[in-house]
Amino acid sequence: MKKLLFAALLLSGCGTFATSQMQTYRAPGQSEAWHIAGRIEEMTQVLTITVNGQDAVSGKLSIWNGLGSVSGEYQGRPISATCNKVRQQRQCQVVVGSEIAATLVF
Repeated sequence: MKKLLFAALLLSGCGTFATSQMQTYRAPGQSEAWHIAGRIEEMTQVLTITVNGQDAVSGKLSIWNGLGSVSGEYQGRPISATCNKVRQQRQCQVVVGSEIAATLVF
């Protein structure tokens, strides 16, 4: 019984996400806008950046303070996100190529 209760308590903390508002970005010469958003899995501190509803970049932030950087590629374009604390909120600045595309607040 104790093992079952412990497992239930452990699993109840899993799967909690912080999400950001979606922001729109249009690169110079790009005909369609990208809709950029993000989510952070609270227990593991995994940040996932989505573009047009698809996972584009995912990576682990610091387990101690939830800050850090992740990078990758989406449709052949480099994307990075750097997360910092600003006024008690976590903000992640998303850069596409060398241009700031969004600032996501969690």
